[in-house]
Amino acid sequence: MTTSNATLFVGDPAPDMTLPDDLNRPTRLSELWQRQPIVLVFVRHSGCTLCLDHAVVMREAYPEIQAAGAEVVLVTMDDPVRLHAFKERWQLPFVCLADPRQEGYRAFQCPRGSLWAVAGPAMWWRAIKSLFRRGAGLVRSDPMQLPGSFVIDREGTLRFAHRSRHSADWASPEEILAALR
Repeated sequence: MTTSNATLFVGDPAPDMTLPDDLNRPTRLSELWQRQPIVLVFVRHSGCTLCLDHAVVMREAYPEIQAAGAEVVLVTMDDPVRLHAFKERWQLPFVCLADPRQEGYRAFQCPRGSLWAVAGPAMWWRAIKSLFRRGAGLVRSDPMQLPGSFVIDREGTLRFAHRSRHSADWASPEEILAALR
């Protein structure tokens, strides 16, 4: 994986890297996007209640995303063992990759947040609703890492980028589907 300090914009080549999937098999992003466009979703960690909610939203939107010709690839900071349990528990039908060293987060320039961005009032109501719906797990990774969503076409070009400003700031399925059209 090559990293650069240059800002990554829509229209730029997407960073390529190999990360383990939930069964610890090495998975190269370019091998995925060469087959079909990918929706690359970085979540914080499997214990984050807002991330659980977003993973379920992506699961529910998955048939529409597939119909648009794309594949979802979800990345967490968990190790493959925890990621596998997360994928099984929430019945996630798409590719899930482990990035405990946060290489992908840095390469795609997902920001780290302040305490305000991670746990401030902007997310309290959503977090409380999520907590009652799905519960929460333990924080086992960088609690300040923020999520992001990206669409990468078959040539490896970044077609959509949403870098979250706070923990409850996610690209909606509608925004993602619009980017796939």
